[in-house]
Amino acid sequence: MEKDGEGIGYEILLEKGAEGSNTIYLDRENKGYYCNNKYPLQFKPNTEYTISSISLDSSLEMRVFTDREGKIDSVANPLGCLKED
Repeated sequence: MEKDGEGIGYEILLEKGAEGSNTIYLDRENKGYYCNNKYPLQFKPNTEYTISSISLDSSLEMRVFTDREGKIDSVANPLGCLKED
């Protein structure tokens, strides 16, 4: 979701009966998950987004920032919920 809550909002949801994964990709399909849009997900240029993960009573959140081409160029990740390759 865009920082201000307006505009783009993508949902990637675990399908019923699927095991799921600790890693979710924004540039390709995720097995066992439903997405309300086609991949790769498209982001607006020079915009801040909030990515939230909600599971039962816990949730994680991080902020990502896009460059002038709409590609993610930095992440504010205080909770350590991003896997880096």
